[in-house]
Amino acid sequence: MRAAYRLAGTECRPARLDVLEFDVAGRPEIAAMTRAITELVRRHEVFRSWFAVEPDGRVVRHLLSPDEVEMVARVREDVIDSASIEEMVRTGVPDALHWDCFGFGVIEHERSFTTYLAVDRLHTDTVAALPAEADLLALYRREACPGGELRSVLRNRPSAPRKYLVHRG
Repeated sequence: MRAAYRLAGTECRPARLDVLEFDVAGRPEIAAMTRAITELVRRHEVFRSWFAVEPDGRVVRHLLSPDEVEMVARVREDVIDSASIEEMVRTGVPDALHWDCFGFGVIEHERSFTTYLAVDRLHTDTVAALPAEADLLALYRREACPGGELRSVLRNRPSAPRKYLVHRG
């Protein structure tokens, strides 16, 4: 954390994100996904917290209450290929010194969509984030298909994206 504080505002940006993703067949239901992501962020303190380094060097953790969180979907027309998606994820997630040092996105393909979760490594690691990925899929299943089955999860990654959405707090 202290290293992140010292490097803030410099050109040095170390690899710092854990990115998890899953693919689902069919068209995304954006309202259902937005409700699912909002619920996930409200449930998990890691998404509602950030750190600050005090003038005396102490690291202080801040935490939002669940009621303070409402996620919003925003369409990104400028994200058109895998390189621009990578750039958006890499630069669009703030560092650990800010609230919302995470990102969620839905990349819509012709017959499927990819959902990703990117979290700053100072808040979590891949192993700890895996339950959040499973939780998000279950929340989306509940929101999109009450009493039913979610369309099958794909094994092969589709090619070009049709539309890209990013969810921000």
